[in-house]
Amino acid sequence: MSSTTIEEPAFSDSPHELNPNGSILFLGSGFSKEAKNIRKTHLPAGSALKRELENILSVPADRYDLKVLADELNSSNHNLYQILYELFTVTEVAKYQSDLVSLPWMRLYTTNYDDSVEFSYSSKRINAVSYSYNDVKPRRLKNRSVIHLHGTIRNATEDNVLDQIVLNETSYIRQHFEQSIWYDDFVRDIRFADACFFVGYSLNDYHISALLMQNPNTREKIFFVTNGQPDRIFANRIKPFGKVLPIGAENFTRLCYSLPEPAPSIDPYNLKCFKFIDPHKDKHTLAPPTALEIRNLVTFGTFNYKRCLSTLPKSDYVVARQEIVSESVEALSKSKCLLIHSRIGNGKTIFLYILSNTLSEHGYRCFMCRPNAVTLQQDIELLKKFKKIIIIFDSYNAAVETIPQLTDLPDDTKYIVTVRTGVQEVRLHEIQEKLPMPLERVNLNGFRAQDVGDFLSLLDRSGVRASNLEDVISQCKDVREVVVQLYDNSEIRQAIHRELVPLLGDREFGKVFVAIHLLKWIGQEADPAFLRSVTRMDPYSAVARFREVVGDLLR
Repeated sequence: MSSTTIEEPAFSDSPHELNPNGSILFLGSGFSKEAKNIRKTHLPAGSALKRELENILSVPADRYDLKVLADELNSSNHNLYQILYELFTVTEVAKYQSDLVSLPWMRLYTTNYDDSVEFSYSSKRINAVSYSYNDVKPRRLKNRSVIHLHGTIRNATEDNVLDQIVLNETSYIRQHFEQSIWYDDFVRDIRFADACFFVGYSLNDYHISALLMQNPNTREKIFFVTNGQPDRIFANRIKPFGKVLPIGAENFTRLCYSLPEPAPSIDPYNLKCFKFIDPHKDKHTLAPPTALEIRNLVTFGTFNYKRCLSTLPKSDYVVARQEIVSESVEALSKSKCLLIHSRIGNGKTIFLYILSNTLSEHGYRCFMCRPNAVTLQQDIELLKKFKKIIIIFDSYNAAVETIPQLTDLPDDTKYIVTVRTGVQEVRLHEIQEKLPMPLERVNLNGFRAQDVGDFLSLLDRSGVRASNLEDVISQCKDVREVVVQLYDNSEIRQAIHRELVPLLGDREFGKVFVAIHLLKWIGQEADPAFLRSVTRMDPYSAVARFREVVGDLLR
């Protein structure tokens, strides 16, 4: 970040480069303790606030929790608001505190009530927006936004102090955070960020599992900055979630300014918010799809896009739908945006991969927007380096939210958006207003004659074609009608029964499984943060015991 240097920490978990624009800073009460308030005293960190209220009320230590003490103060002659205002209104911060928060972080979350971050921003003339947990959430959060998950003193008054400041402990705090409108943003930010640094947390703060889920894909980029080596209990608690940097906040600040930024990438596989669909790489020479693979596809919907790409343009794994693919390519050549619509269950997602394969043959680079993605500036900068790009959205809502953020992409960028037919019919005006123009539409509903023949051949190879199924399927108008008929096949019903019964017998897994499929039924993504809020459990740990089968059923 600069020429400033510090001695490298003597442990292997220290990061070797830092991109603040793609990283998250999360501040606990320990970070603010060296700041000073309008009383000219240091801010109370951890249990110090509780001790302060106990002293004012002259009650024994640890007899009452923080919420009880706050309620008692608010209902007595004491002015709870004024006490908190004097304790958490900042007049001075240490240089390292100001320097750390002033880095251009992608997002800054805090459970602190004080305004030390805003004070630092103001002193350095940094223009950024801060939010409290009950503020209206904007459609898009700007970089450097500050999120006060437990409220902030600037929003409090004598009349609303207990509504604006979350003065609770343990289980209520966890429940409050999981039900917050900001929790899904936090989980999504963690998923797409380069790194996340927790500064100022200890065992005096609520259990760390209230913040994070045991997602093995995020552990390597989460760091807990502690003052010295943590004790065994704290180390064991945070081990499933991330790594320890026992160097303290001040040394961590120096480290941030000494680390180099990652070299600019030119590799499309380094994109975080978009998946590069590259048939040339994914078309490995593999054995033809097995009957079991096809059976799992038509039975459980277990779709492997690499297997799909390796077999196209033949219909050896999926129905290639070449006639409608040709129509789609022609329509996109005349438009800026292609809107693909169908009724639920008619194969929009699979069709996107089939279409991407053909578009790649025409010289386009196709990028699929990942579910619940946070659009990062470094992704946009990388996309700008490519010519003839197509951005694909398998969600209409994601397209409406994300496309306005992509205005810096080259003028010849094209977009493909899928939407359910019913949604398209009721949002015609919004589609004209929100999606790039000119726009062409493609209807996936219905079966072409060639598609029916290809599908029957697939059923033959999978061994699930019943004696009278051909007559039934030949009368079907949609893919989803075929699927319904397949589930009337006794052999398929028995296969599904064998897979599902042991799983649904597990209470925790059953809750997550049902929630996921209810969401899919209404056309929504199964976001982990939402699943946790609904089921009150970590979805990753709930499904871990059934990893192999879950990979087939929930992919």
